[in-house]
Amino acid sequence: MPDKVISLAPHITETLYFLGLDSLLVGVTDFCDYPPQTKNKQKLGGYTNTNYELISAINPDYILLTAEDVSRPQYKALSDLGFKLIANNPRTFDDIIKMIKDYGKLFKVEVKANHLADSLIKIKSDFDSENNLNKNLKENLSLNKTLILISSNPIMTANGQTFINEIIKISGLKNIYEDGNIQYPQISQEDIISKNPDVIIMAGDTANSEKMLDKISELSAKFEGTNAIKNKKIIFVDENLLFRPSPRILEAFGFIKYKLKQ
Repeated sequence: MPDKVISLAPHITETLYFLGLDSLLVGVTDFCDYPPQTKNKQKLGGYTNTNYELISAINPDYILLTAEDVSRPQYKALSDLGFKLIANNPRTFDDIIKMIKDYGKLFKVEVKANHLADSLIKIKSDFDSENNLNKNLKENLSLNKTLILISSNPIMTANGQTFINEIIKISGLKNIYEDGNIQYPQISQEDIISKNPDVIIMAGDTANSEKMLDKISELSAKFEGTNAIKNKKIIFVDENLLFRPSPRILEAFGFIKYKLKQ
């Protein structure tokens, strides 16, 4: 059983806390900020300024990171130092479940991991049942054409190959740029207006109410005339919930569905 683990991705850090493995966690990235207790963990830099000397001094049993990191210089540097690296690449709900169970096996907490996975599956099933009921009642939320905004200047969205799209899909919505070839393309204001989204979901800092009000004014002017603006269906979601494939995925689509009903 390992007793020193480093996490080099926020979603991994969150998952380890959900599994009660935080006592093994001896280092995290500068971006790992949830749960709040992570502030007490040793910070090891980010993707471009990883503190290799400190990692070497810690000498962890495992370093957990994302599959995307395999192509980065960071991965080769850590591999050359002789550390055992374990990568994952969760992009869907099922991928998150697999990650949880894999960590359960790795750290000998399979009972807890299976319980967490089963809880997530049950709640997702409840959402799916609600979506199917709405469909039968001709109130199917999947008919709601949705614009995902990663940023508004430049205007950037996400296609169907992203984790964000998975949240939208589970929430019963339809991403109007799901079929695009680029994961995070820049798009024109005119193209969005022509597609006439019913809902706009924007990633941002939801704790900053003043900034959100300014953003609503900006989006209302940019996409005036669309159903989303007419019906005041602009939903701001914590960017960390939208971007991090961790067990908190439930919070993301639970929040979206709550806002849709308002």
